[in-house]
Amino acid sequence: MIHKLPSIATAPPPRNEQIRRLVLALVGALLLFGGGSFAYKNALHCSLFDGFYHTAWTSLLHPIEPQHSPRVQALNVIIGVLGVAFFGYILANALNIIASQFTAAARERKRIVDTMNKLEGHYIICGYGRVGRRAAQEFIASGDPFVIVDVSEAVCAQAREAGLLCVQGSAHENSVLLEARIDTARGLIATADSDSENLYIALSSRTLNPDLLIIARAGNSDAETKLRLVGANHVVQPFTVAGVEAANIALKPQLASFLDLVSSHKGRDLRFEQFTVREGAPRSGSTIREIWTPEESRALIVATQEHDGSWHANPAATTVLEPGMILIALGSHSQLADLEARVGAVAAAA
Repeated sequence: MIHKLPSIATAPPPRNEQIRRLVLALVGALLLFGGGSFAYKNALHCSLFDGFYHTAWTSLLHPIEPQHSPRVQALNVIIGVLGVAFFGYILANALNIIASQFTAAARERKRIVDTMNKLEGHYIICGYGRVGRRAAQEFIASGDPFVIVDVSEAVCAQAREAGLLCVQGSAHENSVLLEARIDTARGLIATADSDSENLYIALSSRTLNPDLLIIARAGNSDAETKLRLVGANHVVQPFTVAGVEAANIALKPQLASFLDLVSSHKGRDLRFEQFTVREGAPRSGSTIREIWTPEESRALIVATQEHDGSWHANPAATTVLEPGMILIALGSHSQLADLEARVGAVAAAA
């Protein structure tokens, strides 16, 4: 038995192709008017302007009377048919371009809504300025899903053109945060230039999602204290961070360069990663020594965090990997992927 495939609606031509067709039709209409003007000038022995006048009226199916000869009648028919064809084609293409704009906008809105409804375990970047853009670059490099929230329509349009999800509106408004699916989000980064704005964002976010990881930008220590009081888990002061990094580069340039390499997307072949040992993982309950056989290539576990929050640097080979333990590992992409498969999933910072 032969099964017919379901019919698929033909997709509208790209916008550039539509414009090209419209331009060609306009050029054809100009050629029609030019040729018709000269033809009437010769047939009726009139001026070029009168020939243009005859062409214009005839193309609208209103030939000038009286018609003296079969030659003029034939010319009327030709100009009339071509005029209707060209003007009809121009009108159809113009309407198609206008309709496609509304259709494309509707499709894009539906795509965004459908994608947003499926989001889970994502991050929300509030403010797409210099700090927000840098955070977005890291998320893109790591492959983690994220949504941008920005009050500027132009900024959101720019982000969407780059293929990013963006919700336009003030990030401290509950309706905007809910549209960004804060209820299913893993974390939020408040990067507004204003400390008061970040304070409202942190407060609203904590109210809507008590388990949300909140990282906020602060301009000074006083703002940092207030942000922590309203629920921010981590607070970053850009000027303080910049000063510390500048001093580290001056005092320990090679170490600073190495840490920058392995802690960002620049370190594609060697980087730090954070894991949480999950219940039921293949190597959960094993010691660090037992994770791999001696001949296997392995990531280096440089630190562990216990359930009480205490850190242990350079853990012993006899350290037991218990469920819920945090591991900080250094290795290549393949080594880290292997460690993830054996002990658990990549963890979000707590």
